[in-house]
Order: sequence, then C-alpha cells, then structure tokens
Amino acid sequence: MFIVDTDVHNYWSSAEVLLPYLEPYWRDFLVRGEKPGPTGSFPHGHRPWLHPEGF
Repeated sequence: MFIVDTDVHNYWSSAEVLLPYLEPYWRDFLVRGEKPGPTGSFPHGHRPWLHPEGF
C-alpha cells in the first residue's frame, strides 16, 4: 500500500500576485476582502464596510 501526500501549501509574497490570473468577479472578491477567516489571514476575512462602527 502506498500513501501519497497531496496537501499543497502555496506561499506567495502577497495575495495580489494572483490578480492577473483571476476573472473580474473573483478579482473584485479578492480586492474587497469578502472571504471567511480572521483578519490578516489569506484569504482575508475582514469586511470593514460591513461593520463600520468597528464591532
């Protein structure tokens, strides 16, 4: 029996290196930060416009 590890970890200098390869919809999604996860993560999870009061 053979086991193959297919878990891939990509390390980019920043998320912006992906922008030229994304369709406009996904490019906007990345730029606006509408992804799940904590602030400072990749992909970024914060939505400053959703909670303008800083909640």
